[in-house]
Amino acid sequence: MAASGPEAPQLPAGFGPRLVAFCEELRGEGLSVGTSEILDAFAALETVPWTEPADFREALAATLSKSQED
Repeated sequence: MAASGPEAPQLPAGFGPRLVAFCEELRGEGLSVGTSEILDAFAALETVPWTEPADFREALAATLSKSQED
């Protein structure tokens, strides 16, 4: 049975493009996410286990946000 309402946006294939798309969404919400923050996020995520969602989230927060308000 199909759900009514707008369809969810199509996600790009692969983790890299999805992270970049996520950062573009953050920019759309007013966060100042630059290329250096995205590169820092990729570097941090190389050391974080995929099985630890809280650590994954914290790695993204630590690298993509510039202030506690972000």
